[in-house]
Amino acid sequence: MLSKTIYNRLVISTLVDFIAKVDDGHDDLLNLIIEVSREKLPDKDTKMETIKNLWVPAVNNTGQFGRWASIYRLCQTGLDT
Repeated sequence: MLSKTIYNRLVISTLVDFIAKVDDGHDDLLNLIIEVSREKLPDKDTKMETIKNLWVPAVNNTGQFGRWASIYRLCQTGLDT
């Protein structure tokens, strides 16, 4: 999924790491945007805030593209799960 983020007055197009379809007990599958990072980055925080607070509610509000949610996980070692 291509995401556009405004960072320092620039529009930056980015791709999310994963999109998973999750059976969360509803009639349809939940489209879950998953972003993983090894270190805390300001642009990653901005991107995920934009996705969580603007993109997901807007897409869910249309009702045309299924249900969406997002998660961001900071994994500081390769052993984090």
